[in-house]
Amino acid sequence: MSADLETFVQSCKILPDGFVGHADSAWRLGTVLFLRCGSAVAMVQKAARDPKYEFGRAWSMPGGMVRARDTAADGNEINIPKLLTRSATARAEAEAGIVLEHHGEAVPSMLHGPIVSSYSVKDTQKFVLITVQVAQMNECCSLTVQDHSVQNACWMEPPFPWAEIAPANRVLLAHTYWQSLGDRELETARLAIEDGLIKCRAWGRAMGWPLLAAPWDEVPVLSAWQEAWTGAGEITIAASD
Repeated sequence: MSADLETFVQSCKILPDGFVGHADSAWRLGTVLFLRCGSAVAMVQKAARDPKYEFGRAWSMPGGMVRARDTAADGNEINIPKLLTRSATARAEAEAGIVLEHHGEAVPSMLHGPIVSSYSVKDTQKFVLITVQVAQMNECCSLTVQDHSVQNACWMEPPFPWAEIAPANRVLLAHTYWQSLGDRELETARLAIEDGLIKCRAWGRAMGWPLLAAPWDEVPVLSAWQEAWTGAGEITIAASD
């Protein structure tokens, strides 16, 4: 874990509503499991039970909000980094039948900086600041849906159905795969990724996380985003629109 990300995670607390974040902020912390097997990544399709849920039928990595019920404690103290890992692996097992301990270890991503997503619950807009746990498998395990919040799970590899992937996950995937995409996919992928960037940047600005790099940005902008876990609201480098 980078020093910036570690400092940020250690600054988060379990709040009275049972979620994790900062007491003076409207966002809550979320985490996803970026599980790869060769060029493929484990993805789940959100269920479409609630017509008001923006991401019904959208694809994403397993994961979600970090909750106190996933508590990982060292003695009497809550260990937030371990809580993030436990939350990601628990969701992966519930949503896709992935028992990660049988295949490898999840570690915090050094590639991805802060990214904000948003969704509605009972006509109230919620904001999620996403962290990423990464893991690798040598052989792809079978994926099985075990949670009512998802309706399908599969391994995906390029070419991805970019427009069918939830905005934040689009951006996360793009930062991993952009340099390896074929010429035929680049144009279609860029249009969908730009749409995801527009949405996530707007949500990020609303929550005080203004910097979100595009995968095609120059190295200084990419590095600034990857290191932007501290000093939110003080970023001066502008990513491309």
